[in-house]
Amino acid sequence: MAEGKSQNQNTTASTHNRNPSNSSGLDRSAIVMTDPVSGKSRSILDSFPIPSNVPQSENADTFDKNAYQEYVGILEDIDRESKKRGGEGSQAFPAISKWLRSESRLRVYHLPALDRSIADGGVNPSAMELRDDLEKQRIDFIEKLSIDEEAYEFAKLVLTRIGRLCAKRAKSRPLEIAWEKVKEAGMLLKNDTLGNYLYVVSTYPSMSLSMGPLESIFDVLETNTEVTSFEDKDTNFKADKKSLKNDISEEIAAFNDIIYAPTDQTTSIRVKALVKKGNAKDAEKLVNDVSVDFFNGVLNFVLFLPPHYFQSGMTKLRLRTFQPILKQYLHQGDLRAALSLYSRMRSDPNVSLDAESYVQVIATIAEKGYFCHNSPSIDGLEQYGYSPSHGPEFLDQLATEMSEDITEISSALAKRLHTAIQKSFNDKKSGRNLEEQHPLAPLKPENDPAEPDETLASRVSIDKSTGICPRSGARLRLIKLAKPEREHLKTKLIGLADNIQKKFVKNRKQRKYSPPKYNASEMLQSFSDWLEYVIFMPEIALYIVNIDLMQFSKRKGKPFTAIVDGANVAYYLQNFDEGRFNFHQIKFMVDTLESMNETPLVIIPNKYVSKTFYLIRGNGVQKQNLSKDDFAILGKLRDEGKLYIVRENNLDDLYWMLASISEQANSRQGVSLDISVDDPSGRWPGTRPMLLSNDQMRDHKLELLEPRLFRRWYASHIVNYSFTGFVGDECVDDEIMFSPADFFSQEIQSNISTFGFSEGTGTRVWHFPVSDWDENEL
Repeated sequence: MAEGKSQNQNTTASTHNRNPSNSSGLDRSAIVMTDPVSGKSRSILDSFPIPSNVPQSENADTFDKNAYQEYVGILEDIDRESKKRGGEGSQAFPAISKWLRSESRLRVYHLPALDRSIADGGVNPSAMELRDDLEKQRIDFIEKLSIDEEAYEFAKLVLTRIGRLCAKRAKSRPLEIAWEKVKEAGMLLKNDTLGNYLYVVSTYPSMSLSMGPLESIFDVLETNTEVTSFEDKDTNFKADKKSLKNDISEEIAAFNDIIYAPTDQTTSIRVKALVKKGNAKDAEKLVNDVSVDFFNGVLNFVLFLPPHYFQSGMTKLRLRTFQPILKQYLHQGDLRAALSLYSRMRSDPNVSLDAESYVQVIATIAEKGYFCHNSPSIDGLEQYGYSPSHGPEFLDQLATEMSEDITEISSALAKRLHTAIQKSFNDKKSGRNLEEQHPLAPLKPENDPAEPDETLASRVSIDKSTGICPRSGARLRLIKLAKPEREHLKTKLIGLADNIQKKFVKNRKQRKYSPPKYNASEMLQSFSDWLEYVIFMPEIALYIVNIDLMQFSKRKGKPFTAIVDGANVAYYLQNFDEGRFNFHQIKFMVDTLESMNETPLVIIPNKYVSKTFYLIRGNGVQKQNLSKDDFAILGKLRDEGKLYIVRENNLDDLYWMLASISEQANSRQGVSLDISVDDPSGRWPGTRPMLLSNDQMRDHKLELLEPRLFRRWYASHIVNYSFTGFVGDECVDDEIMFSPADFFSQEIQSNISTFGFSEGTGTRVWHFPVSDWDENEL
């Protein structure tokens, strides 16, 4: 998706999508009703009858009937299992058995510390307070039921087992009853048991867990719930009326955070609960409190903290915890608070912002009109590095930040960006061609040149051979790995070599096998040195072509411009009965590349230069003997310095990947190997060395680079190929079809367009690749 504004100054491009105003032509008031008693407007959906599986409780102490039935079923399963093992089950403790099976609360529980934690916006009281509350409740429970400690511990064991069974069966309803029992008995469950409870109720929430008896399913989805406060006479704290029926996942998370240590999961659950109540500020405060050093304010309770409390140090919060707060701020139009949080999220190494988060920020700001030339500034953003905090330059800053983390967006996000830009500029002359789009209709391609002084937000098709945008005239760039990034990849490859060698050795330890003489990382480093014309150790020279074994040496010859994955080429289309590791296909590839003025280097594993080796085929193991022709091809490649043989227990993938990013500084003598679009010899434009392989490298990409950098490497260097497979030394066609590496990068980028401008002037245009549009459409 391309965006830009044609002005005789550096302006920018932008996109955003939010559902446009109702385009159905219906007056929204036509689907709203007024309650004749209360006079309150309600959606027509609220008039739907409450589903039958949401029972109406007779009183506040009676449990949900459906949940109770499932809970009793779990109890019966536990009893049966106990009796199979020779126990008496719950019958050994009649009072506990009756209590566990009761359909309502037998004792009123009072846990003010837990209630206050939820009512006060996530502020945690001390662990001591909640422990005291639990102990008082426990003593009262034991006395009223006239049970001993053994019976009490049995009840705790049963409720612990219920948590495990519910996790195993993915059932949350029984835990609605079990959790009430836990609070009624004042039980201090172990950390892992709380984890089971929390996992189940947050992953498989039941309708009865999320809805009160008089709510409709649509009320549950309402974000801005009206809150009415009241004074609790016993504990003197403000609470929402619905705190009498708190969200169970929020309660368990708060319980865990007070007694043990906050985690990303518990914090995320509590944040979502606060945001649902409209308390974004309280949610952010909770995040701030959790993010600081755990030891602040808790040293007085050190005796109660588990060992992992001290091992964790600080809680590492992820995107899912921050995202609801950011969305709420944006929804409320509090852009200063939103950008403050957004800046913090970007600076946190544990938070990886996704495309949706970036688009939400840019789109909301666009809708408010802050990217227009004469728009006011958003106050207070200078401290976060945004200066100016308005106009096209502000958009440039935000889009640049997005491009550092995100490579592409979805069509839904592209639509949202477009709608935001259209809404921002629809009353301005420059936005005269920005048409409102139907919410359900896809964006229409626009490939006509823009008019002077026109704001752009268009779906365009980029010319693959030139990289030029037809709408703005901007030429997209090929964004390659920078030198520090190439060095980082090289370091990762060399480090990975040892790990892979250890796996090879481990897999062969049961066989008669001699351990490798040379360390894999050292071997790969030596190959890198050889490529760079650096002196290397002579004992390794046996596996490098054109080397005098009696002395130190440097590689001679032209720099390599085409690295060939020899095994990949030799095996190509050889999966038939007479198929083999075909050296004629390697020769075919080398000859073709040389005819295109490229200098190839073939990399193959040591296994395939042996006189005899074995291939694993679909029908078993196949023996292959090298023919005279095979030896002749190998000898010619070796004599001409076009062959590198990778030693046993070393992975050839690492060698050809490393070769593709080699500087080859000495052999190229300061001259760039890359080919421009107007090369006089007609060579492909793009990055050199290119890498000839159809390998998708799924095994290594996650170990080597973050996705954005891996994509840059892959798009810049990989050239795929296709040809008719050889049968022996014969081939029907004498042509190889290549799919060259990209000429421009399929990632978010900005470029200056001089389209329609006088010399020395232009406009900045942003392009956003869209994942589910056609190739080369942005």
